Amino acid sequence: MAEAKAGSRQTPAENLLDYIPHRNLPWDAAADGLVTLRVARFSGRLLQKYLMPHLKHPHIAVHLDAFGSWVWQHMDGRLTVREMAAGLEQEFGDKIKPVHQRLGKFINMLVERSYVTLVKPAGQRTGPSGAAGEQPRP
Repeated sequence: MAEAKAGSRQTPAENLLDYIPHRNLPWDAAADGLVTLRVARFSGRLLQKYLMPHLKHPHIAVHLDAFGSWVWQHMDGRLTVREMAAGLEQEFGDKIKPVHQRLGKFINMLVERSYVTLVKPAGQRTGPSGAAGEQPRP
């Protein structure tokens, strides 16, 4: 095992539960509460500018299940992932267990696809790079 050098500072790993997710996509909620995300077919600016106006359906519909819909609707910029996990447990009980693993995997998937952005709440320490609002390492 490697040992830390004398005088080096070790920083604690960033915890996903301490971040606040912010939505980056337009979305719709059906009467039954299920959410549909509208993802642009193309990400390049030139394709969006010249090709998308000619398409019949410029967006791809991503349908979320009940758990994903609940999480998406609560990504309003106020709740941390930890608070969302507690709300999921309260809302769905044993059906969502293990809540932290499932929620973490879902949010990491959304972050990888740029559907959401994770922001460190104000008043908390920044990561080792010193940049506030930096995304945690998976």
